[in-house]
Order: sequence, then structure tokens, then C-alpha cells
Amino acid sequence: MLWTLQRVYLGTLNEKWSELKDLDTREYLMLVPLTIIIVALGVYPSALLNLMNASVNSLVDFMIKSPTLFTSGM
Repeated sequence: MLWTLQRVYLGTLNEKWSELKDLDTREYLMLVPLTIIIVALGVYPSALLNLMNASVNSLVDFMIKSPTLFTSGM
């Protein structure tokens, strides 16, 4: 495993990849907000969980009220 990581990340650059360029402005404009959202939801997940709470509770209530549809046949 360490040998593979060393070859992939620390080895010499293959010639077929030498013409690739770094991220451009458009890609950074997409990457930065997504990164901020991911970190924010990782630190404070209750923001999203509170948003979903009402719909999940109504789904659970629906499943409880119709036990014949959602019980296993085992």
C-alpha cells in the first residue's frame, strides 16, 4: 500500500500528463463554495438535520399508520 502511494503521489510525472494545466477560475468558483458547505455541514450538521426534521417525521408517521404495507413477511 505504501509503495503504491509513493509511486502515485511522489513518482516522476508521466509525459502524457505533462500538458494538463491547474484549475482555472471557473473550477475554483465551483470548488470553493462546495468546500465551504462540506466543512460547515461537518462542523454544524444540525442546520441540515433541522431542515429535514419535519419531512422525516411525516414519513415515519405515514409508515407507522400503514403497518401492513411496510412489515416484512418473515
